[in-house]
This record gives sequence, structure tokens and C-alpha cells, in this order.
Amino acid sequence: MIIGIWSIVHLHRWFVIGMILLVVNVLSVLLQELAGLYWTEYISLASILLFYVLTTLLAFKALLHGA
Repeated sequence: MIIGIWSIVHLHRWFVIGMILLVVNVLSVLLQELAGLYWTEYISLASILLFYVLTTLLAFKALLHGA
């Protein structure tokens, strides 16, 4: 029971981090398109890269633990 609750809390933390990265990506693309701030492209690319690394690590962790 405690392990199940801990895994839900742990996955919830990863989900929140992933959603923050997606919001950062969307905001940087909006700044890039609407305000012409092209330096935000680097922020967008970094957030996409971090999101993919995060999801890949989470998938490998799930495979290793048999979830």
C-alpha cells in the first residue's frame, strides 16, 4: 500500500515537471512568433530536449521495474 502511494506521488512529480516543460515550450514559441524574440528558440529547443529525455528515462525506469 505504501509503495503504491509512493509510486503515484513519484510519477505525479514527473508528470508536473513534464507539463512545466511543455508550457515553457509553448510560451517560448508564442514569444517567438508574436513578439519576434528569436532568442526564445533556444529555450524552446531546450525544453523539448528535456521533455524527451524525461519521458525516455521514465519509460526505461518503468521497464526495469516491470511497471
